[in-house]
This record gives sequence, C-alpha cells and structure tokens, in this order.
Amino acid sequence: MVERVLALMVLGAIGCGGEAGSLAVTISGEEAAVSGFDESAFADGWRVDFDALVVSVSAFELHADGEDAMLESDPVLVDVSQGDTAAWSFEGVGARRWSDVRYRIAPATSESRDLGAVDPAIRQRMIDEGLSIVVEATATKGDLTRRLEWAFTLDVAHSHCAGADGTDGIIVAAGAQNETQITTHWDHLFFDSLALDEAAMRFDAIAAAGDDVITLEDLSSQRLADLRGLDGEPLVDAEGAAIVYDPGSTPLREPTLRGMVEAVAATVGHLDGEGHCEYAISP
Repeated sequence: MVERVLALMVLGAIGCGGEAGSLAVTISGEEAAVSGFDESAFADGWRVDFDALVVSVSAFELHADGEDAMLESDPVLVDVSQGDTAAWSFEGVGARRWSDVRYRIAPATSESRDLGAVDPAIRQRMIDEGLSIVVEATATKGDLTRRLEWAFTLDVAHSHCAGADGTDGIIVAAGAQNETQITTHWDHLFFDSLALDEAAMRFDAIAAAGDDVITLEDLSSQRLADLRGLDGEPLVDAEGAAIVYDPGSTPLREPTLRGMVEAVAATVGHLDGEGHCEYAISP
C-alpha cells in the first residue's frame, strides 16, 4: 500500500532573514516494535511479540523564543509494529534551532489519517472508545502463553523534547531536507520502576493477572502492595526476595499494576531515538 504523506506549508514567519528548509517527520517504534522482545530483555524470562501497536498522534509543533513555526499537522494513526512510517513533510520551515519540539499522543477521531496499513477494526474501536494506544501482543515462557489486549485512553502532551544528544529541540538548516522522528519506546510498558534510570522489564505479575487474554482491567486485581506470582503466592525473585514495583513520585490512578502500566505507558514518547520530552497528562 502506497503511503500518503501530506505536504504542508508553513504559514507563519520563517525567521532567520527569510531562510528556510524542509522537514520530514517519521514515527517509529524501533526494532522492538517489529521484532518483539526476546527472553533476554525480561528479568523473569518471558518473550513478547507484537501483533499491533497502534498510536494516535494528534499534533506536531515547533516553537522557540516565543515564535511558532505554524505547522499544519493533521492527526494520524500508525501501527508501529509494521516499521518506521513517514507522517508529515513541511516546506518553508524557518532555518534555526527550534528549541521546543511538541507533539501529542491523544485519542483518535474520525479525522485521523492512517499512515500505512491500520487494521480497520482497531481504527474504528479507537475512534468509538476514545483510545490513543492499542497494544495487541503474545507473551510466552516455556509452555505458558498470555495474550495482551491493552487499550489506553491517555492524552499526553509532549513538549521541550531534546535530541538524542541531549540538546534542546532540532535544527532546521537552510535549503536542506531535514529529518526528525517521533520515537516510541515499548519496553516502558513492562518497567518495574519509574524512579530508576535502569528499570527492569518484568512480566510474571502481568501473567498472574489472568489465564489467557489479559486486559488493563485484569491488572487491577494485582495490588502493588501485595503482588502475586503465577502460583498465587507473594511475588519473589529467584533468590526469594520480594519484587517491588516502584512508581517513585509519579501519582497513580490506582495503587495496582494497572495504575503502574498506565503511568509507564504515558512515557513511551521520545524524539530522535533517545531524546526525552516533558510529559503533561490530561485527566
């Protein structure tokens, strides 16, 4: 299927003495979205393969020093499990450093444009139920199998995104075809901490929340203060120490594994690989 990329013109002042360049924006889930996470990724030996990772992105903006690039970005839907996808191409963007890159992961609407192939049933569900992220995956460990069907209604504004080198925003060079990427990190869904830079990926507590298909609602049965393992006993590691999920200072909607997963899901958005953004979550 031929991907449609909307070519959009910049309406505002282009600054820098009238010099401008073009900017192409792609959306990626990195290799893990396509190939999944193998057993080495998880502290408890699970494997996760994604069948669908559909994300709704409602806007892309550039700001700096009180100036707005005035980009006309339409809302899009993309299944990042199919690989990197072109989202927007902007012409006449002011040549300068745009120190405040912004975008929003927000519920889909009927105006959302599909990037590449998006399952029509998932698309319609996202519109009908106000969903921003849909995850469909299969997790395996030995002869155990769990199916994930997670649907998020998150509305997360990303701002002041830094580049992969830690510098503010992006540079648009005059007369050049510039590129940037909204990068989504799906390992976050399985993190056991929001307080540590190097959180572990774990799945045993998720697997113990159901016998077959596991939804976000099922995760509410696992209270963070009393996590249970597959045997119904308190969740412990190989040495018998209790496994703790730590949200740090992040407020959770509920003190359960669902609350934790929803909180880490709000942090999947990055810029140009490892670049971090500030997150503002709408109630």
